[in-house]
Amino acid sequence: VFMHPKETKQESNYALESYRLGRFRDLWRKFPYVFDRRNPEREQKLIPEDPFIAVATKGVSSPFANSEQLINGLQSRFPEYKIVDLSTIQAEKPFDLLGVLDAASCLVTIDTLHLWLANAAQCPTIALVNDLVGGVGAWRASPPPVTATATFRYSKFQIDQVCDEVE
Repeated sequence: VFMHPKETKQESNYALESYRLGRFRDLWRKFPYVFDRRNPEREQKLIPEDPFIAVATKGVSSPFANSEQLINGLQSRFPEYKIVDLSTIQAEKPFDLLGVLDAASCLVTIDTLHLWLANAAQCPTIALVNDLVGGVGAWRASPPPVTATATFRYSKFQIDQVCDEVE
């Protein structure tokens, strides 16, 4: 999509526009996301031992202003769980994080890589997505993953709502 000569933004988001430009818009979400080079040994090294909630609050293209409030709120409401900030995990391959997501009690993620990886993971996901990406005529946020139990817009963020959904 980026710098494509026919980039007209006819779809509501970047992913759908990619499918449209590839001429297979009708196949959107018809097939599961599959990573066929997963490495169980690499994944296992990244997985915490205690029960945990995975959280992704850092992103470049769609930064989230309430990261600290989100992590503190989750720690306060769920003291029996370790809150694992995915940005602190150094994986050899980005998809090695799928092992972490599969082991997590749930994932709370902003509009970033982890939101997309959640499509191939087993954990329930709470998606926090941007209201609008770019300016006039821009796309709306990324579509929530197929594992999403709830989706909240950045502008409507309320920690109690997110924690209720995690519960």
